[in-house]
Amino acid sequence: MSAGDRVEARREPGRIGGGARTAMLMTALLVAIAGCAAQPSATASAPESRSVTPPTEPASPTPVARPHVTAIPGAPASAVVLQLAAERVRWDVDTLTVPAGMTWTLELDNRDGPPEIHNFGIVDGPSVADRIFVSPNTQGPIMATYEIPGLPAGTYEFVCTVHPEVMRGTLIVQ
Repeated sequence: MSAGDRVEARREPGRIGGGARTAMLMTALLVAIAGCAAQPSATASAPESRSVTPPTEPASPTPVARPHVTAIPGAPASAVVLQLAAERVRWDVDTLTVPAGMTWTLELDNRDGPPEIHNFGIVDGPSVADRIFVSPNTQGPIMATYEIPGLPAGTYEFVCTVHPEVMRGTLIVQ
């Protein structure tokens, strides 16, 4: 081939010429470099570690222990005398009020005959340890009198411990 000969390049269909190919390669290279610049470099610090903690149920409140209530030793006597009747496995009143810090008298009229037995208890909670006073069981009909010890001011329950589901009331000590 001589210097004046003209060379005709023949292209195959779908094939890109050298200049266009170079331009496309340069564009792809620039896009790749730009993409790498947006990504953290290999020498950058490790990605932040995140732990995922599943949701939990809220913790139930811790019960606050309250002091056990006891009768006041050597409490002075009051002149208070209350009557309470037990009939058909029910109390005849649902609230009693007595003075704080003083003893008082309860006249318990057990009108139920055999086989029912009753007693009178003062409680400050559901357990046996929460029983502040409990009289002996009586089988009626009978009238029994009890000297009840002085108690700190507060609200308590009175109950027949034989029938606690149905024989309950409120004792207000003020």
